[in-house]
Amino acid sequence: MFFLIFFGAVAAWVTFFFLRIKWEEEKLDDLPNRPVFITGCDSGFGHDAALKLLSMGMPVFAGCYTEEGLEKIEKEASNYTKGKFKAIRLDVTNDESVDRMGTWLEKEVQPYGGLWAVINNAGVGFNVFLDDFLKHEDYRLTMEINFYGIMRVVHRLRRALKQRKGRLINVTSILGRCPAAGIGPYIISKFTANVYTEVIRKELAIWGVEVIHIEPGFVKTPLTDTERIRKNNEHLWERASPELKAEYGYEFFKKIVNIYVKAVTSVNTRRRYKVGIDTNFL
Repeated sequence: MFFLIFFGAVAAWVTFFFLRIKWEEEKLDDLPNRPVFITGCDSGFGHDAALKLLSMGMPVFAGCYTEEGLEKIEKEASNYTKGKFKAIRLDVTNDESVDRMGTWLEKEVQPYGGLWAVINNAGVGFNVFLDDFLKHEDYRLTMEINFYGIMRVVHRLRRALKQRKGRLINVTSILGRCPAAGIGPYIISKFTANVYTEVIRKELAIWGVEVIHIEPGFVKTPLTDTERIRKNNEHLWERASPELKAEYGYEFFKKIVNIYVKAVTSVNTRRRYKVGIDTNFL
């Protein structure tokens, strides 16, 4: 009897799994008339998503922080024959930049009947280390992009999404659910963005706007570049007071940096790394 119940449950789960895949693969109609705006398209997820959607014939509008990033994606997009592509410089920490983007975008999407979707993808992970080595500015800068940046874009574009009954997609991180030492500013900013997304999902539902939450796990992107991580940690170490350096010791600092690199680059990793004798008692 037990085995019948067990195999029945497994069969039901497998059936549900494949039906869900088939259900999720069904595409909307009229994609060429569903404009999408994506932030953080200089590189990584945003860059690749913009080109993928363009290849499907959708009108894609990209926000890039740097001129270099904008020129790069415009050059790549010119190789596609489907869809329409335009890009704009965007600093999600700057109210004027976000408002300028909104005015530009509203005009661009008029021929399509309005804005269909927004992907809030822009994010950073700089100045993350032990709290002892951080200043309030390190937390503020990370929050400005990873949380307030999302909020600014939502506030500027939500009216357009309401009019089209479109979709808002916020990209955060699975780390927003996992408090961990050494990356406090990043985790706190992602946790805040997670909660904000849940709140506005309920608030925008009455207007017919679907709010979707994407929480990536660890993926190799410019955000996880080992050289960037090493330079960031060295910068935080160098600016620390002599007393703090003496308290931790440079060998401790080097061990943590090496663990960062090992966790990022090793084929076979541990589920958990502990650095320091005291951690063995936890």
